[in-house]
Amino acid sequence: MGTYTDFTVDGYPLVTSKSAVVAEVMTLFRESDRKVYCRRISEDESGDQLAGDRDDDFEDVVQYGTTVDNACQRLDIMGFTLEVSGQRTRLDGRRATRQT
Repeated sequence: MGTYTDFTVDGYPLVTSKSAVVAEVMTLFRESDRKVYCRRISEDESGDQLAGDRDDDFEDVVQYGTTVDNACQRLDIMGFTLEVSGQRTRLDGRRATRQT
């Protein structure tokens, strides 16, 4: 099938790409978060059957997952905090106001 990134939080899609893994997304994960398995192409992540796919085709899946607490701690360590985000937003707002 190829390579793709589908990054979701609680089922809400945040980043999607086809033909490449998004390196920035991967910085949230550790090797211990990795799960490798084989599944029928006709099944989605929950194991439910998808319409129209052949039952005898399989794909290898490499999936990463972590808890919200782990992701928040990792983002904090990398400097992506609510405080920094607020500062950048205010700075960008001031820059935009000056340019108009």
